[in-house]
Amino acid sequence: MTRFQASLVSPESLLFSGEVDQVDLPGMEGDLGVLAGHAPIVVMLRPGIVTAVAGGVGERFVVFGSVAEKECYSSFD
Repeated sequence: MTRFQASLVSPESLLFSGEVDQVDLPGMEGDLGVLAGHAPIVVMLRPGIVTAVAGGVGERFVVFGSVAEKECYSSFD
């Protein structure tokens, strides 16, 4: 599975930064999973659990609402 760079930042510190296979988010309009190649998106988060999955292992973080953004980067070889 293709991985992508994900970061989870609080006002106080960087909580997580690494290559992941998937990030699961508690969106205001429902839960969603983001994979590499996902279209750019900005999502309002409701209180819940953000899960960053890499190599079949999930690392979980509690959020009390926020905003998530998936940007699209292109590489030119």
